Amino acid sequence: MCRGVDRALADVIDRCLAVAPTQRFANAQLVLDALETRDRERSRRPLLILGLVGPILLLTIMILSSWRAFTGAVGRSDQMVKEQAYRTNQFAAKFVAKSFEAELADNFAVLEQEASSSEFLEDFRQALSSDLLREINAPETPEAALGELRAQWLNESQRRQFHARLELRLASLLAQSESQASKLASIFVTDAMGTWVAGAYADKPAAVPIGENFSWRTYFRGGQKEGPRGRPQSPPPHIESTHLSNAFKSSATAKWKIAMSTPVYDRSAEGSPFLGIVAFTFDIGDFAVFRSREAGSDYFAVLIDNRPGDRRGIVLQHPLFQVRAPADDFRVAPAQLDRIRTEPVFDFRDPVAAAPGGEIYRGDWIAATVPVSLPHRNQRANGGRHDTDLLVLVQISASAATAPVQELGRRLAFDALTALGVVVLVVVVLWAIVFRISGEHGGPWGAKPRSPAEPTPPQDLSTLPETSRGSAEDGS
Repeated sequence: MCRGVDRALADVIDRCLAVAPTQRFANAQLVLDALETRDRERSRRPLLILGLVGPILLLTIMILSSWRAFTGAVGRSDQMVKEQAYRTNQFAAKFVAKSFEAELADNFAVLEQEASSSEFLEDFRQALSSDLLREINAPETPEAALGELRAQWLNESQRRQFHARLELRLASLLAQSESQASKLASIFVTDAMGTWVAGAYADKPAAVPIGENFSWRTYFRGGQKEGPRGRPQSPPPHIESTHLSNAFKSSATAKWKIAMSTPVYDRSAEGSPFLGIVAFTFDIGDFAVFRSREAGSDYFAVLIDNRPGDRRGIVLQHPLFQVRAPADDFRVAPAQLDRIRTEPVFDFRDPVAAAPGGEIYRGDWIAATVPVSLPHRNQRANGGRHDTDLLVLVQISASAATAPVQELGRRLAFDALTALGVVVLVVVVLWAIVFRISGEHGGPWGAKPRSPAEPTPPQDLSTLPETSRGSAEDGS
């Protein structure tokens, strides 16, 4: 095809030059009609192209604008849900912290009642009157002799009677405990020098430290730092009111424990001399507020050690610990702890996810923390400290929190794609109808394909009848 000659014009020329008479136009008027039809179709072609391209551009703009608005709306909704989950976590963390504080206060009251019981004081005084105990506490007693003295004192009748009383008391407290109450792990008593007098355990230990000195422990001396080990040469410093110890790890069970202790005074004697301390210990996981049967939950509370130093950030209680005691310590980075306490955090990473069986805790979590306070009546006696160096952290899986938004987004996207498909189908059908009516069977970018030529009258016939031609010749 020559440059500048379109298909419709080429068809007209081809029919004019056709060899077969039946393929040629019958007369000049038909040639003019064909050229006029070609001109009319050429003039209408830009409108058809615009009718095709316009809807495509409009649909493209609508799709891009709608997609941008859709993704923006989903993103904003996702962020709003995360912020609401964070606020919910803050409320839940405060509730858990207050519940924990209430459990501490209740156990403080029970412990103080036990220490002031006349029966307890009577048995305690009898156990303290042992000559063997005085010899164990004497600074001049050589270390080599302590083993034999402790063995003798272990079986002394007065100490055994006191020990039996502690076991009965522990059994009574455990029997009184309901499913929602804290579960005691042990009760133990030391004398004024910090020497272990007797102890009762919910789970029998392999050995008991009868006669050993623990005046260096925080449950005896108070504060948040342990003192130097060893037998004191003089009466050591001791707590003066009910005290909550630092968290410590049991060497027998590998579980984190906490102790609360209170001083015992002989109010019946002049000057109310200090006799020793009585203490309750708890596995942290046995506090009612932290007990959970679902290790795979997407929403739960954990307890974190916030004590300054190298132990800051250690996870003390976690739902996974209810299933298996951790062999290693898991720590939240101090920088991450500071960030959680000062701003909303939507990308917290649970360190327990690295533990065996902790794979379900991988991914981003929304977290909020609240410090645990001491019972109000004990703040002043504990050096004016308001908190316990314990943090309650409540976390919810970010994917679980935003799952409804993501599901709604997927459904809206599916509905939008379905609607778009229907619109495209309708537009295509309308275009087809328009092209068919207009005669543009080949589309707006080219002429219709060559069709078989319409039959034309024979071209070798004369335009005048035969008789008229003969008459004319005769007349000439």
